[in-house]
Amino acid sequence: DILNINKGDIYNEEITNELIDGICDGVYELVYNHEIDGVLLDDYYSIGKSGSFTVYKNSSAGMSYEEYMRQTAYATYKKTVLAARAANRNVQIGLVTEAVWANEELNSNGSETNANFQTLIDGNADTLKYIDDMLADFVMVKNYGSTSDDDVPFETVAKWWDEVATAKQIPLYVVHAVDKSCTDEDGWNTPDELSKQVLILQKLDSLKGSAFNSLSTLIENPKESVAVMI
Repeated sequence: DILNINKGDIYNEEITNELIDGICDGVYELVYNHEIDGVLLDDYYSIGKSGSFTVYKNSSAGMSYEEYMRQTAYATYKKTVLAARAANRNVQIGLVTEAVWANEELNSNGSETNANFQTLIDGNADTLKYIDDMLADFVMVKNYGSTSDDDVPFETVAKWWDEVATAKQIPLYVVHAVDKSCTDEDGWNTPDELSKQVLILQKLDSLKGSAFNSLSTLIENPKESVAVMI
């Protein structure tokens, strides 16, 4: 069984110690009281708001606002992981992340993409540090672009994360945007898009599997796109 801890718009709330403690208490209780094999952690971003800046001014201890926001996201994520592991040391922690850590234009270690949302820059979440600090047992990338996407192409994202996962020796899973299959979304109008993505993933070294963001679309199998993939 997998417990998906997804707080939705939690990064739009002011992150306080009380909020973090509430999250950790809930995670601990669920993992301790239920036979849960893994926890998927998502939406751990720290998005700047006016209230956040006020808190920063009162407790920044000389650090920059950017450093403060990243530290806040890191502390929230780390405490949640430690709570889950305290409840069950064998529970697997899955780090669910958006496709792009950073665009290469803004960070030389980033990917050749032009993403609107970058976890490091916009979400203040250095997910690579989370992996380095052994706060994840596997990483699950929401790779929602098509193979022909101009800004966030599926293959570019997949290969970048494969290099990261290989270097850091962590299992990699990719989430496909199956809900876009056979729609007017850029690159998704033909039923063979998912098949193209699966073929790309077969070339990766660290890939352990795929996931899909819509069970109902899998069942619906629009224009046989799911059947073709299988």
